[in-house]
Amino acid sequence: MNSFLNSSAKTTEFCALALGNALLDHEYAVDEALLQQLDIEKGVMTLIDAERYHALNAQLLKMQLHCRRASGGSAANSMIAIAQLNGKSALACSVADDATGQFYLKDLRDSGVTPLSQPKTHPSLVTGTCLVFITPDAERTMLTYLGIADQWSINDIQSEHIANTQWLYIEGYSATSAAARALAFNSRGSVQAQGKRVAMSFSDLSMVKYFRNGLEEMIANTPLDLLFCNHHEAFEWTQTSDMSICMEKLSSIAKEVVITQGSKGCTGFSAEGSFQAAGYPTKAIDTNGAGDLFAGCYLFAREQGFAAVKAADFANLAAAELVKHYGPRLRKNQLQDIWQSWVK
Repeated sequence: MNSFLNSSAKTTEFCALALGNALLDHEYAVDEALLQQLDIEKGVMTLIDAERYHALNAQLLKMQLHCRRASGGSAANSMIAIAQLNGKSALACSVADDATGQFYLKDLRDSGVTPLSQPKTHPSLVTGTCLVFITPDAERTMLTYLGIADQWSINDIQSEHIANTQWLYIEGYSATSAAARALAFNSRGSVQAQGKRVAMSFSDLSMVKYFRNGLEEMIANTPLDLLFCNHHEAFEWTQTSDMSICMEKLSSIAKEVVITQGSKGCTGFSAEGSFQAAGYPTKAIDTNGAGDLFAGCYLFAREQGFAAVKAADFANLAAAELVKHYGPRLRKNQLQDIWQSWVK
């Protein structure tokens, strides 16, 4: 078993270090008619510019819809899950030196995640924001204004950070930024050269559809140690709906793959062989963050020495609890209680 639950573990040693967009989530419960009214494509993440963001924000304020705020971004949610399980995690991200950026970093620290980057001053860009819309079918639709989130420097991940992590975790959303892609590619090279491991998530169907070249750039040359994706993303990447063919094709880019399938659980393969882990019955009201939580829980369980199928079972259980609540993450005591009950 790994020592990340042990309080004597080195304070600088991380279970996972993630590279991802720092986004303050604003989550709204809406009906599908509103998405149509606002001309928003349902079920995917869409990048928007400052003009579109401010116009939408003004409309939402007029509607006086209830809004939930939390530090977000796919990689951040996964790292928070690890921290809530008393694992050590870190996030390299880009935030502005503004009130939103300060709130974001404080929320990260309060959640147990170590931010690796300092706030940046920019004459026009602000900390990134994600408008998240949850429809009655529990599906999440996101509009993302990146702001300064995709403004990276070579110093955002340093050699000592890489030396003190077991995993580098890269979110697929990084594919939208040339600077993030370069940082991800260079960092994964350093990580793998030191015998450490690299995990990536495709993050969203829109990344596979519209930013495939960027994903390929980050994956190039050496297979990933671990890939997370859902079945829509996997089928789009491999251009097949046959799961066995899909997994065979994915084996060329990753040594271990986990494909989530919503309430059906997940399927995948590792050095231990192929596996399938059934989902847990649940009544979903909000699927925002479910894949992120799954990835964090899976990584944590793997680092505790559990086989891939067992790690997937724990991650399924945690995700089934998350979707019963609004918001992208569980409370720390909730996730720890699930873990403690599961390991018994």
